[in-house]
Amino acid sequence: MDATSKTNEDATRKVILKHPIVMRSTASGAVVTSISEVTLRPPTAGDMADALDAADGDNKRQGTIMSFLAARCAGISFAEFKELSWHDGAAILAEVADFLADGLATGPTSSPSPSGPSASFTTGAGGRPQTSGSWPPAPLGITS
Repeated sequence: MDATSKTNEDATRKVILKHPIVMRSTASGAVVTSISEVTLRPPTAGDMADALDAADGDNKRQGTIMSFLAARCAGISFAEFKELSWHDGAAILAEVADFLADGLATGPTSSPSPSGPSASFTTGAGGRPQTSGSWPPAPLGITS
């Protein structure tokens, strides 16, 4: 996890932005609001569906999909997300990717490998492996 992020008990994560999002008045140019941190929530299936739909015009490129998803989880617009510094965008994307990886963890998919050898070969003359049959084995379809 990045040094700028923190996981909370409710599974949300905060990312402190190195370069805050600043919104200015179009009339005066004065700062209307500044966002210096975002709170990410775990993505939902609906978030992913919306990200896929929103990225449709971009030929479903993975970066666009992840960016839409990250913006949605952060509670900011896609336009605001695209204005983030590289560091801040990468930190948010890393946290969202971590949420996705956490969701994929369903437990072991196979049993651990045994510590012993996986076949019952013994070494014969010349260091060649020997089995209970003849070596080398006969080609497929040919029997003696």
